[in-house]
Amino acid sequence: MKKIFYLLIFLGIGFVNAQEELSTTFKKNEISINAFRGLFDKYPEISYERILTEKFGLGATVGFNYKEPKNYYFSTYMNYYPFGSEKSFKNYASNVFIQPGIYAVSQEYEKITLSSIPGYAHVEYPTSTNVGVSMTLGLKLIFKNNWVGSMHVGGGINIWEEAKESPDGYFISGISIGKRF
Repeated sequence: MKKIFYLLIFLGIGFVNAQEELSTTFKKNEISINAFRGLFDKYPEISYERILTEKFGLGATVGFNYKEPKNYYFSTYMNYYPFGSEKSFKNYASNVFIQPGIYAVSQEYEKITLSSIPGYAHVEYPTSTNVGVSMTLGLKLIFKNNWVGSMHVGGGINIWEEAKESPDGYFISGISIGKRF
């Protein structure tokens, strides 16, 4: 009886120890930079995500055009990882994700006004602020030392537009690199 008792205590201590190691192994915070937009679109984005469980994370993204400071982008989002698993470091809040979000964007758009003179038009580039909802599908991978790489593609639809001539929505894409801490 004593042997069984000691065996249960030993296994219980080992189980608790394993749970503590498991919970401290996974990093819950992630910061990343959308390198794709930063290099090619001159519109860098910085994202922060707080991992809540192996399948969910909440985050925010801020983007700005460093050539045109009045053009900016801010969004909050929820990442859902359908294949996330706490049993595997490689699958903890990673792999394929679905990202619904809400955003605010200030952007220039092209407004063309036809002139009374045939063949002539007046072109303006006003700025409008829009608020909308977005949906993105992506893939996130975790590498050594908690480095993270992700790619995503999706779109957004403006639900509140400051100007009627502004775009109805926009395309979202990105290749991000970051680190979990």
